[in-house]
Amino acid sequence: MKLRSSVRALLGLSVAVACACSTTTPPGGARREPAGTAAKTAKTPAEQTVPELRASLRNPDVLTRIQTVDELGRRAPASAEAVAAAVEAFSDESPLVRRFAAGGLAQLTAPASSTVSALARLLRDPEADPRESAARTLASLAPRVPADGVAPLGAALSDAAADPVDAVRSNAVQALGGLGERGAREVPRMRAALERALADSSDTVRGAAAEAVGKLGGGVAWTVALLTKALADPVHDVRKMAVVALEKIGPAAAPAAKALARQLHGKEIYLRVFAADALTAIGPGARAALPDLKAVAAKGYAGIRNSKEAEAGELPAAIERAIRSIEGKPPKS
Repeated sequence: MKLRSSVRALLGLSVAVACACSTTTPPGGARREPAGTAAKTAKTPAEQTVPELRASLRNPDVLTRIQTVDELGRRAPASAEAVAAAVEAFSDESPLVRRFAAGGLAQLTAPASSTVSALARLLRDPEADPRESAARTLASLAPRVPADGVAPLGAALSDAAADPVDAVRSNAVQALGGLGERGAREVPRMRAALERALADSSDTVRGAAAEAVGKLGGGVAWTVALLTKALADPVHDVRKMAVVALEKIGPAAAPAAKALARQLHGKEIYLRVFAADALTAIGPGARAALPDLKAVAAKGYAGIRNSKEAEAGELPAAIERAIRSIEGKPPKS
């Protein structure tokens, strides 16, 4: 959506400039033809064939080339020829063209290994915009990457997770998460990259890393340990990502029970509810959290009665559900 909006903004600016020029009357009173009149008979990108679009990639006008790669992106999910043409644009001299060419491939349903490799190479582009766009597209495509592309892509993303630009790092770690358990198996460097990201100076990157680790699932031996570390993050949004991930992992997240119990005493009420829900999902394995849960219940909820947080009314029931789940009792009807 951001890609299409950016293209429309750029093209709108071009049209505005053209319209302003079209009203100019030269000395002597002879009015010039409106700018662009001669081009009215030219085909729009939507009317061109893919070979014609490929030829348009050599047009000296950067906005024309951006229009062209935008149209190639629209066709890419249904046309391997359009994908190949868009990949050609990765070598365009304009960073904007490279950016939009990479972004246009985000909707591919079955990306070829060659396409994934080309996007991975763009992660080393000298300009930040194409790198960010490539990382964002790879975050969308990662779950659908062919088996033979997982290891090389995982290595490239692990490098990109140390990029100097926050947005590149956050999208790269999201893409690592998208590779899932198969990525964790085939890319030994993934753990170090994600662990580094969980200590990043940017809370956006740390949150993306917590979410990415969660996507790997409980079948990866080290995910719960990394998520437990994330529960100590100073930013509650990052802790939220870790709590949600641990809830999805369920019983295998039992080693995180004590760290989850500490979230029951935080100032963010919604996070207390989420932590109680995660403990409910873990069940009897979360027995280490029982003292904290019972202490919260015994203290009562008078302190949050007038809270504006929507979850304030949910906390008592969430605490009770967690206690019953851990004690092996059925939930109250």
